[in-house]
Amino acid sequence: DNGAGGNVEDPAGTKGCGAKVYSRDIPKLNGEDQARFPCPKCGAALLAFQQLGQFGAVAVETGG
Repeated sequence: DNGAGGNVEDPAGTKGCGAKVYSRDIPKLNGEDQARFPCPKCGAALLAFQQLGQFGAVAVETGG
């Protein structure tokens, strides 16, 4: 955070600390999860998104 609502890239090119942040760790604002929040470990600006890549189709059984 540059203090004026914008972001500044790390001069060393670091992309973050590698900490995993789960939905339960996202701070709430007025009872709702924030879309943008600071990393609890290093303070980097993070964007929340759903990762649904591990869900697959459900097998359907037919009664017979």
